[in-house]
Amino acid sequence: MKTAEIKSDIVQKISKLSRSKLFQIKGYIENCEHEDVELEDWKALTPQQKERLNESLSQLNSGQSVAHSKVMKELKRSVRGV
Repeated sequence: MKTAEIKSDIVQKISKLSRSKLFQIKGYIENCEHEDVELEDWKALTPQQKERLNESLSQLNSGQSVAHSKVMKELKRSVRGV
């Protein structure tokens, strides 16, 4: 399959997707565009930073997460001393 055919096929498939799937595809494409930059950023991290990030990703993948709104509510409560 030639490049032009691949692009045409992708456009046809994308045009049928829901809004939420479009956002997923957009994110994937943006990740592909920035892959080299992200790789350099990753290489610049210390081993400890990489370990903590991998641990955090594992927690997310296993469902151990807290909604942003809940975290913000807790922070505001702690700042007010409540």
